[in-house]
Amino acid sequence: MQGLIGLGGSLIKNPFQSFEEKYEVFKCFSANSPYINIFFETENYLMKTADTLEEFYEIFTFRHSVFVKECHAESEYENIEIDHFDSICDHLVIKDKKNEKIIGYYRMISSAFSNEFYSENEFNLKDLKGTKENLLELGRACIDIHHRNGQVINLLWKGIGQYSLMTDTRYLFGCTSIHSESFSLAHEMYHYLKQENKVIDNFNITPTSLYSININFDNGPCITDTMRLKSEIPSLLKSYLGAGAKIASTPAYDKDFSCIDFFTIMDIYNVSRSFKRRYFSL
Repeated sequence: MQGLIGLGGSLIKNPFQSFEEKYEVFKCFSANSPYINIFFETENYLMKTADTLEEFYEIFTFRHSVFVKECHAESEYENIEIDHFDSICDHLVIKDKKNEKIIGYYRMISSAFSNEFYSENEFNLKDLKGTKENLLELGRACIDIHHRNGQVINLLWKGIGQYSLMTDTRYLFGCTSIHSESFSLAHEMYHYLKQENKVIDNFNITPTSLYSININFDNGPCITDTMRLKSEIPSLLKSYLGAGAKIASTPAYDKDFSCIDFFTIMDIYNVSRSFKRRYFSL
């Protein structure tokens, strides 16, 4: 990459050289090759797993623009949003064919290639990881504000579906965020979702001590305004739940991203029939 970028308070000509020094040479960066190759295109968009240094650089600046600038998350760097999990995953991107810019993104970590997941920072996944089924963690979902439409969301799900089939995945999971720091909202939302039969306790998943919320979730609040709580559910979580996903833990508080996280899990065997036919069928 040419040009200068602000990184950790200093100007560095080649940011990827600095990344490699800090993260011990990302395998996917140095090899320029994903674990799983995904490629699909429509009239307006192209979907693929990233495989060039230029794409990786654009991914991290794109994530910074969404999570740090738009959602006010904290970042170690000025212009990029990155962590060490980016070295053990595949990066699913959607590009606008008019200008070849990345406008949609998912980070995907498969148990076929890693035994470490981002969600383990916030939740105890011992029992889930103890299953013999393949797992796929979805994270860092973001779409450019000018492309938040059904076509892009449909493409992302197509990519997730293809990737799941190619890795023989049974469970999709990840942290789904509500951009609020209200513990009372977290308390109400959890019990509203429980009331709606959207909560399970199959894998004994609980928040880790650093991310736990100091509320007794065994005691539910008196929920009277269900319409308000329904409107507070983010569109991403709403789409997961509509497809058949469940909440598998009490919520966690992510201070760095200033949000409440719900551990969301989807058993591909139990997704809705139409969703499975559309995205998880050969």
